Amino acid sequence: MTKHKKVALLSMDVEDWYHLDYIKKKPSQLSMLDGFDHFISFVDEHNIPTTLFILTDLLPKLNSKLKNAMNNGHELALHGTSHKRPLKMTLSEFKNDCRKAINVFNENLSKIPLGYRAACFSLDRQRLDILKNNFHLSYDSSRMDFDLHPLYGSLNMNGFKRLTKCVYVKEEFSEFELPSIKFFGGALPISGGGYLRILPWFIMSFLIKRYIRKNSFFSIYIHPYEMSVKKPPSINGIGILNTFRFKYNINKVPTKMKKLVSLLKKEGFEFMTHNQAQNYYHSINKKL
Repeated sequence: MTKHKKVALLSMDVEDWYHLDYIKKKPSQLSMLDGFDHFISFVDEHNIPTTLFILTDLLPKLNSKLKNAMNNGHELALHGTSHKRPLKMTLSEFKNDCRKAINVFNENLSKIPLGYRAACFSLDRQRLDILKNNFHLSYDSSRMDFDLHPLYGSLNMNGFKRLTKCVYVKEEFSEFELPSIKFFGGALPISGGGYLRILPWFIMSFLIKRYIRKNSFFSIYIHPYEMSVKKPPSINGIGILNTFRFKYNINKVPTKMKKLVSLLKKEGFEFMTHNQAQNYYHSINKKL
């Protein structure tokens, strides 16, 4: 397989804490979107171009901030409208949701999005083909190899060419998978979000180092509430496990992010937006 430069993608799923799937009642009186501001300050300080996957329901709140981020070299992409999982929609409903999101995105930002990430990585091949064949999208980043999570989709890549681990291309379209690693006979995500937050850094860093020794592509994501300085609210009715998932180690994420960026830079990874990576990998593909 062709040797590639080391590419790192850092992204944010721009949603608020109450968009989490296990929070059935959606109280919105408290926002933790200040974490978006802290994230942008962090990536700008470290000269990291990033991709922001946006729920279009939040565009009225974040319009000017997103435009500033775009003007500073960050990429804006789609995360759907309201964080309803695509696999809970019919194919027709999903197509309509994508069309609505793209229209709202364009109306507010005067730009057509190039990429998409499904809420909760809830995507299958039928819905991926809708993204690829019906809209002017260049890439998706909704695939994660972790069958144990009940919300994630199963996204087969039949007909796509794997250029390197977690990077697939077909015609002018790319799929950027979030990385996982084999661990005690199963797959364990090492791709950010709750996995970065809950696992101790010495374990996460060990797994990431083991992964990047063998692979030239790494992608990680995060949410605004994980970078917020506000105290997470107490939520009734979500149970002990979900409370743990929501709150545990949340105050340690900014420090872990600094360590992760430092680790990747030390190992020679170049940070790109998803569209920059799309262009790079397609230039590689044309030479093969």
